[in-house]
Amino acid sequence: MLSLKGYRITERLYQSPGTAVFRAQREADDIAVVIKLCCKQDSQLENSARAQREFELLTKCESEHFPEPLACQSSNDGEALVLADCDGLAVDQLLEKGRLRQQDKINIALSITQALSELHNHGLVHRDIRLANMVYNPENGCTQLIDLDSAARIARDTGVVTGDSPRSSNLHTMAPEQTGRISRSMDYRSDFYSLGACLYELFTGQPPFRANDVVELLHAHIARQPQPAATVCPEVGPALSAIIAKLLAKSPDDRYQSTFGLMADLHKAAEVSPEQALTFRPGEEDVAGHFRIPQKLYGRHSELEQLFNDYAAVCGNGTALTLVSGRAGIGKTALVETLRDQLVVDEGYFLSGKFDQIKGNEPYYGPIQALNALIRQILAEDDDSVAQWRKHITQMLGDSCAALADLVPQIKAITGDLAETDNVSGKA
Repeated sequence: MLSLKGYRITERLYQSPGTAVFRAQREADDIAVVIKLCCKQDSQLENSARAQREFELLTKCESEHFPEPLACQSSNDGEALVLADCDGLAVDQLLEKGRLRQQDKINIALSITQALSELHNHGLVHRDIRLANMVYNPENGCTQLIDLDSAARIARDTGVVTGDSPRSSNLHTMAPEQTGRISRSMDYRSDFYSLGACLYELFTGQPPFRANDVVELLHAHIARQPQPAATVCPEVGPALSAIIAKLLAKSPDDRYQSTFGLMADLHKAAEVSPEQALTFRPGEEDVAGHFRIPQKLYGRHSELEQLFNDYAAVCGNGTALTLVSGRAGIGKTALVETLRDQLVVDEGYFLSGKFDQIKGNEPYYGPIQALNALIRQILAEDDDSVAQWRKHITQMLGDSCAALADLVPQIKAITGDLAETDNVSGKA
């Protein structure tokens, strides 16, 4: 159990390899607090940075919809972030215990939407919206969005997330563009998709997709449509079901574009009669909350048609080589990247490599990049799939497998260690 000077620990609420959460009393005035401990082993500097960053973000987003930060304090166990306690429980726990009425669920949806509005207005995207990161007190209706340590800033000029874009720790709420498998950047609308997945589970009792492994689940987020929430649970009603479906749209352009429109629709859904619900159209009051240039190509219809015709020919057991030429910056990469989304839907593999002028002295630089892309995709699959690839690669390449490993050492993560061979990398 955590020992933190000035606090009396009363209960452990959550534990993971890098984070622990406790309920406690502050000894000086007996105020109830929640202590979030950042406790990654051998990473004290990272622990301190995580806690300090979240403290600063919570201070910036001062609101009833976020925990009030009280202190950031070091301990022998890690870096502790001390927060005011609203005496609530994580929504996933309340849902599991059957302690949420329909009105409670509506209140949670409205409050979390307001929290996202405030967060986005501060130029931040949460990136880890899930029921476990929503805290609710059924007695007083207090609802808070927690865990801002994964939040990222939105670039002013592009409107997309800056820096790395890690996956949500809960794959059931991950937006398609957050998987890294499609040619879309993350922005504030990625939070809307995750919120939609949360509301789906909140109102139906099950996630929008069920899968046997990670790859199948990621593919579902990208390519499959969930059953309408009202079909799974008729109590949801057609109006609320339509709102959730709009939040879960695959393309960010088809989702809500602002919390204003979402909030207006949630209020309507709570008030409409059964007859009005049948003709309810989500998004009628929606307006773009941020200026964005659409991520689509213009004036390339004939080139796209040829590219997809060649792709269709290959899918029909044919072969094709398509060469794309043009001066630097004209959009060759963007054109070819349009194939990525279709390949993901078809459960294929998209590989890309570039012959960089700066890397001109490194032999096979482009093909090596492409092979590394394939290796990363294979390693993201389940153990059985990796084993099949290992068997296939070693059987097809035979003794040449070791030679390939000299060029692409990362392949050993699939094949294991291989017998040494003559150096073919072109390096001394």
